[in-house]
Amino acid sequence: MRRWLIWSLLLLVAAGAGALRMPQLDQRPMHTDESVHAIKFLGLWEQGTYAYDPNEYHGPSLYYLTLPLVKLSSARTRADLSETTLRLVPLVFGVALILLLPMVRHGLGAAPVLGAGVLTALSPAMVFYSRYYIHEMLLVVFTFIALGAGWRYTQSRRPGWAALAGLGLGLMYATKETFVLAIGAMVLAAIIESAWTRGVERKPVELMGFFSPGPWMLSLAVAVGVSMLLFTSFFTNWRGPLDSVRTYLPWLGRAGGGTVSALVSTNDFLNLPAFVTKVRAQADPVSQFLWAQLTASTHRLLLDDQAAPVQQRLALVEDLDRVLRGEVIYTTPRFAGVTLSRETIELHSRKPQGKTLRRLNRLLLEDAYPREIARSPRPQHVHPWNFYLQRLFYFHHGRGPVWTEGLILVLAVAGFAAGLARRGLGDAHPALVRFLGFYTVILTAAYSVLPYKTPWCMLGFLHGLILLAGVGAMVLVRLMPGRSGRWAMGVVLAGAAGQLGWQAYRTSYTYCTDQQNPYVYAQTLPDLLTMVKRVEGVARASPAGDRMLIRVIATRGDYWPLPWYLRRFNQVGWYSQVPADPAAQVIITSPRFDPAIEGKLGPAMAMVGYFGQRPASALEQPLFVLRVQSDLWQEYLKSKPPPDD
Repeated sequence: MRRWLIWSLLLLVAAGAGALRMPQLDQRPMHTDESVHAIKFLGLWEQGTYAYDPNEYHGPSLYYLTLPLVKLSSARTRADLSETTLRLVPLVFGVALILLLPMVRHGLGAAPVLGAGVLTALSPAMVFYSRYYIHEMLLVVFTFIALGAGWRYTQSRRPGWAALAGLGLGLMYATKETFVLAIGAMVLAAIIESAWTRGVERKPVELMGFFSPGPWMLSLAVAVGVSMLLFTSFFTNWRGPLDSVRTYLPWLGRAGGGTVSALVSTNDFLNLPAFVTKVRAQADPVSQFLWAQLTASTHRLLLDDQAAPVQQRLALVEDLDRVLRGEVIYTTPRFAGVTLSRETIELHSRKPQGKTLRRLNRLLLEDAYPREIARSPRPQHVHPWNFYLQRLFYFHHGRGPVWTEGLILVLAVAGFAAGLARRGLGDAHPALVRFLGFYTVILTAAYSVLPYKTPWCMLGFLHGLILLAGVGAMVLVRLMPGRSGRWAMGVVLAGAAGQLGWQAYRTSYTYCTDQQNPYVYAQTLPDLLTMVKRVEGVARASPAGDRMLIRVIATRGDYWPLPWYLRRFNQVGWYSQVPADPAAQVIITSPRFDPAIEGKLGPAMAMVGYFGQRPASALEQPLFVLRVQSDLWQEYLKSKPPPDD
């Protein structure tokens, strides 16, 4: 197939991909992660400064690559900046993934490249997360650049391809910590492919030219240079490169499903006086046990009615943290009078050890003191090994539709099998096909083994499957007897691809916030936008306008994505506990703070509604309570607010 024709067809596919991804980019409320990245970007855009944080937020590439698009937009203030503008960044990269396919045309062949382009354009997961302001789509693109350019270097030995591979590697490093999984999968796949070529095909593998130091040094220099440029924030933050290495300490803990925080914090006491009274009186077997575990200095603080509550909190936190890290605190006589939660019972039945045992002890403490100790959040994003495979290849929730990208899996298996058997490949290079197969299997296994999982992480190995599926589609067509058989197979594949596109439309538009969608995960509810519109309506009725005082008080600081949606307001306070003086024109709180707010402010504030933050889990329903100064609320009602307020 002629080069100009391939480019023309890929441009047509890319245009279709853009058309499928572009409409209503602001339809879905900002996910918590999106809002966090948006606020991080605002710091770079408004102040011109950025410092890499090794504990959170991933790498700097997303923020710096957002700058050109925002500067080209009409936005001049944070209030002008929209979700649409931000989400154009991953959308552009999602389309670019198609336009980069010619890098592997000589390795996969023209028809497989076009097939991979169509599947990239129509994959529901690729479409959905191309509309998500997170790092993942950028990481997939940079990984493909490194992989594709690396392949071209192995075939041509041209230093330009080595430099481009280095650029991809450097940008991977500066994008997300999980890039190490892709690098590891590439290295292992290359080793296995070399062993296959020598052992199964009995062919020599020439390595001396491949490992010549010049191109490798060039590639490494480009990778280090690009990543350091971004991590130092263009030579303004020299701690950045060191932090980019230090980051793997907290992230390794998360990958294993762990946490880097203490088991008890000072914010965990819902009612400190009641807890102190129970433990001090040793009124029940659990309180008797805890009193015996506390240190003498803590005993003195709890027995002293004049002791400062903050001192009591700090002493209890230290002692309780020590107790919960020890042996299991459960015995049948001790907890005979305690109603245990389902999670506690299930966890205890597993006879846990290590981190899971500490989690059990924490749950037992919460069950024993339900009105005094706050429920702790479950370990976030910990899922079984088949989490990704289930969401990609067969997902059915409640009465919702059945979702599947099984077409891609079937075609990928066909492509990999053809590479191993060296049959039906046409112009495709068997070594590259096998390498992609080994790489995809290893990367899928790596992500599946790690307990920490979020659905967008599967894009990396999904892209490997798509490349193999392009080969597999061509193999199936070539295996059909006669021209009519090949045309029939082409029609079947086109119909299946069309159905994939229909799923993509429904996941990104019809079901974009619905839990029945496999790619919706901890998604902000549209109800939150109703609350934000209500606050904006109150601001129009207030003489202070956008300078209206707002206090947001959320359990453990879980107030996202409100910082993004309240960005136009100049006086917003963010709290994880009720302040001494919570008075404000608007107060947004978690429901657990209702008694404290009512006790401090009473009728001065009108409670005007509960609004969902995220879908309910087995343990909690994340909600916000909106309160407005009573007189201001009356003014708002007199102003005849728009219906959507």
